[in-house]
Amino acid sequence: MDYNNCPKCGEKYFFKKKETKFEEFFLCKKCKYKFYNNPKSAVVGLVINNENKILLVRRAIEPYKKYWDLPGGFVNSSEEPDLAIIREIKEELDISVSVINIEGAFLEEYKNKGRNNEIYKVIILVYKLQINNPNKTMQAMDDIDKYKFFDCQKLPKNIAFPEKKSFLIKYFNKK
Repeated sequence: MDYNNCPKCGEKYFFKKKETKFEEFFLCKKCKYKFYNNPKSAVVGLVINNENKILLVRRAIEPYKKYWDLPGGFVNSSEEPDLAIIREIKEELDISVSVINIEGAFLEEYKNKGRNNEIYKVIILVYKLQINNPNKTMQAMDDIDKYKFFDCQKLPKNIAFPEKKSFLIKYFNKK
C-alpha cells in the first residue's frame, strides 16, 4: 500500500525509499521517521480426503471473485496463526478442524480492488488440516459461495492468486 502522509507528524511529503533489494520503507523528509510497510499475515488450509482430493472454496468476493482458493484468511493482530486457520475454516465452512502440521509459507501480492485498490504483500502460512467430524456437512459461508474436492493432480485452471497456484503445483508435484 502507498501512503501519502507521515503517520508520526502528518507531513504531506512522505517518500518511498529502497535501501536494499528487499528493504523498502517510507521516509518523512520533515521528521525523518522511517515507516516499514511490512507484509500482513494470512493462513490457508490443505484438507486432503482419503481419495487424494483437495478441498477448494470458490471466492464470493473480490479479489478473484468466482475463482477457486484454499480456505483461510487473514490472521488477527493478537491471534496465533494455528488458531486463525481453525477460526477461518469454521467461519467459511462451519466445520471443526485440527492442525496436523505446517506445510510451507510463501509471499503473495494481494490487490484489493474493493478498498481503494490497495496492493500489499501477504505472508501465507499453509497448514495441513484434518476434519474433526468428517460426517458433518460443510456449508459455504462468509466470503465463499461454493466448495468442492478436486483431484490433486487435476486442479482447476482458475485458482485465485498466481503465487497460490504455483505453491499447489509444486506441492503436489513433489509428492
